[in-house]
Amino acid sequence: YPMTYGHPHAWVIALGVVLAGGLARHFFNIHNTGKLDWSAKAALPAAALVGLATIGFANWRPDIRIGEPVAFSVVQPIVAKHCSTCHAAAPIHEAFEAPPKGIVFDTPADIRNFAAQIRAQSVLTEAMPLGNETEMTADERQALGNWIAGGAPLE
Repeated sequence: YPMTYGHPHAWVIALGVVLAGGLARHFFNIHNTGKLDWSAKAALPAAALVGLATIGFANWRPDIRIGEPVAFSVVQPIVAKHCSTCHAAAPIHEAFEAPPKGIVFDTPADIRNFAAQIRAQSVLTEAMPLGNETEMTADERQALGNWIAGGAPLE
C-alpha cells in the first residue's frame, strides 16, 4: 500500500481504483445479461488497472545504489529521529496512542527485526515517515538501505 498512500498523486490512484471497480462491476453486469461484448468492456477495467500500476510504481525506487556498509551506530540515530516518535512502546507523536501496526523500534533487535519493512517503507517507496513529516533526507534513506543491504549488523 505505500505506493498508494505515500504517492505524491495518491488522490489519482484512489480515483482510479474507484473507476476501475465501477468498470469491472459494469462488465459483470453486462456479462450476466448475456450481452457480453469482449472488445471494450473487458479492456477498460484492465487498462485502468495497468494505468494505476504505472502511476503507482512511478514512485518506486528499486534502482537504489548500494554503497559502503553502514554501521548500526549511524542507523540508530536516524531511526530515533524519524521513526521512533511513532514506532515506540509509548509513542510521543500526538496522533498515536499505540505504535502503528504494533511495530516498535525501542531496541536494536527491534530495528533489525523490522529491517525489511524499513527498507520497503522508508528506502524504496519513501512512504515513511508519513508525509516526510520529520524531513528524512535522501542521504539518510541511503544509509538505511546500505545498512540493510549489508545484513543489518548490530555492531
